[in-house]
Amino acid sequence: MTRTHLAGVALAVPALLLVAAQAVAPVALVSLALTLAGLFALRRALLPELPPTIVDGTLLLAFYATFLWRNVATAASSEAALRFVAAAVVVALWRKRAVVLVPVLVALSLGLPLVAPQGRVLETLFASRGGLLFWNPVLWLGLVGLRGLAPAAALAALVLVGGPHLEAAALPLLILGLAATLAGVERLAARRPEAVLLAVGLAATTWNALLMAQYRMGRLPIDDTVSFARIAENGASVLSESVGTPLAWPANWIFAARHGVSPAEFDRRAGAVLFAGPGQRVALVEAGDSRSDPVYFSTGWTSARPCEDALCLGVMGTGRLFLPLERSEPLTLRLRLRGEGQALLSVNGVGVGGLALPERLAERRLRIGAERFRRGLNELVLRAPAGSTVWLDWIACERDAR
Repeated sequence: MTRTHLAGVALAVPALLLVAAQAVAPVALVSLALTLAGLFALRRALLPELPPTIVDGTLLLAFYATFLWRNVATAASSEAALRFVAAAVVVALWRKRAVVLVPVLVALSLGLPLVAPQGRVLETLFASRGGLLFWNPVLWLGLVGLRGLAPAAALAALVLVGGPHLEAAALPLLILGLAATLAGVERLAARRPEAVLLAVGLAATTWNALLMAQYRMGRLPIDDTVSFARIAENGASVLSESVGTPLAWPANWIFAARHGVSPAEFDRRAGAVLFAGPGQRVALVEAGDSRSDPVYFSTGWTSARPCEDALCLGVMGTGRLFLPLERSEPLTLRLRLRGEGQALLSVNGVGVGGLALPERLAERRLRIGAERFRRGLNELVLRAPAGSTVWLDWIACERDAR
C-alpha cells in the first residue's frame, strides 16, 4: 500500500464509521468524497516542496481540527464541500494561474455583486459565535505560514467580502500556510530544541499563574479538592476577563480601545444578531433579562430592580449598550422607561435627541436615520444629566415596513 493510500485511509475510515453510526443520509458520503478530493488536490500541490510526513500530517490536522470534519459528520447538503473542492483545485493551480486566484475564490465565497461587510471583518474572523479563526484556532498556524502576494491578496479579499461561504473558499489557502508552518516548526525543533522546552515552560508558567489567581480571587476552595475541568474553566474565565480571550486577539483589544471597555465585552457579544432575519420587523431588548444583559448591556447600569410590573436597569450617569445590526438602515427606537428629568440618547458617539421622563413606566419613541448606524456593533449611550434619574424596562428596535 502506497503512502497515498495510507493517507486516504487515515482520513476516510474514522469519518465513514461516524457517518455509519449516526445513520446520516447518503449526502454525507458525497460530502466526504468531495472533501477528500479537495484535500488530495492540495496534497499533490504540496508534495514537490515538502516531506510527505509533513504534507499528510497537515491534511489530517486540517480535516479533523477544522469545520471540515463537522461538515462531513452532519452534512445536510454538499454545497460547502463543492465550494471547498473547487477552491482547493484553484489554489493547487495558483502558481500557473495566479491572475485568476483572487476573483475565482471571491466568486466561490459570495455570488456577485460583492458587498463589503462595513466593519464586520473582525467579527468574521474572531467572533465567539462562529468566527473563522476563533472556532478553528489551528488555522492561526495557516495564517502565519502564508507566503506570497497572490495567496495573501486572495485571503484578504475573502475576508473583506465576508460571505456566508467564506470558510469553504478560504480553507485551501490556509492549508497551504499550515503546511509551511509545520515544516518550519520541524526545522526549528531540529536546529534549536531548547526553543521547544522554552515554549513548554512558558505554557506551564501561565497555567500556574492562572491557578494562583483563582485562589486569590476566591474561585477555588483552599481546603478541598477541585476537578481539573473546574480549574480549566475558571482559568479561561480569569484570562478572558483580564486580557480577553486569546482566540479573539487582537480584535477584542481593538474593540476595547475603540469603546473604552474591557476586551471581554467583545468576546461576549461579537457575532450576535439583533434581527433574526429580513422578515423580522421588531427586536426587543429587555433590561434585567439574563439572556439580554450579557449580549447587549455594557457599563453604567445598576443591577436589576423591581420597577412596577417589570424589572428595570438604572442608569448610573452613562449607560451603554451595543446593538448588532446586519446592515445600515433607519430604525425607530421605542423605549419603555421612567424617572425624573430627561434622558439623552446618542448612537455611535453622535447625539440623536432627548426623552422627557414620565413618573410611571411609559413608552417614548425616537426615529433615527440610517446614517447613524453601521453594520456590526452599534454603541447606544443613554445619559442621565445632573438631577435626572433614568430607569429602563426595555428597548424595541423597529424597522420600516416594506
